[in-house]
Amino acid sequence: MACTRTASVGRLIRRFAGRRDGATAIEYALIAGGLSIVIAVTVFAIGGTLRDSYFVALLPAVTAPSSTE
Repeated sequence: MACTRTASVGRLIRRFAGRRDGATAIEYALIAGGLSIVIAVTVFAIGGTLRDSYFVALLPAVTAPSSTE
């Protein structure tokens, strides 16, 4: 019985080692994680400039009372 169990475990390990789907999923996860870090750093770096250039300039126009009443 021990011999059969050992052979069964050996087949299981060989079958697991031969599969590539898990490695591919991990590679895609690493790529997605890297892209999300790049996007976050870019937004953080450019965010202040966009706020100062566009949103601060547009704020008076948006909050000013309308003269068409």
